[in-house]
Amino acid sequence: ISLATTSYTYSGAKHEPHVTVKVNGSTVLSTNYTVTYSNNIDAGTATATVTFKSDSGYTGTVSENFTINQKEATVTPNSKSKRAGEYDPELTATVTGTVGSDKLSYKMSRNSGESTCTYTITASGNSSQGNYKVTFKTGPFTITGSNSTNSTTTTSSTSSSNKSNGNTTTSSTNTTKSNSSTPASSSSS
Repeated sequence: ISLATTSYTYSGAKHEPHVTVKVNGSTVLSTNYTVTYSNNIDAGTATATVTFKSDSGYTGTVSENFTINQKEATVTPNSKSKRAGEYDPELTATVTGTVGSDKLSYKMSRNSGESTCTYTITASGNSSQGNYKVTFKTGPFTITGSNSTNSTTTTSSTSSSNKSNGNTTTSSTNTTKSNSSTPASSSSS
């Protein structure tokens, strides 16, 4: 058998390429067989299986694999700012490229320091996450005003996925640690 398409990109939908069946070089009419597909939603190897009908004059089954590739997704930190001595705001990010309610797992942090300048917010995590190939970017964290404390802010986001249907759940925690007399804060989302 041959497939009209042998490579797809994950979309959250079923992929069912058209099948052509030939015996000794001659095309077999589709009325003589049924086609079933397996593992044809999530990224990985999917299979098309042809089963000949009992009255077709042919017997047995034959299969052909095709590929569902990971979809590109991006995590980009949102720009943040504060005055020196204030609590760090929660670090957040914009995620693009995901399908439906799918979630990605990632952590966010910024460089330590309270000087009046611009620091870097970094998003990080596994680049391969189930149905997604993830790119992590950086963003600016700007502090204005006088010097105060030295702090590091880290946000972690974790997710669990059900690979059979692409659904995921996610939770995140944001914690600010301070090395001076200024109290630290924590928040969760």
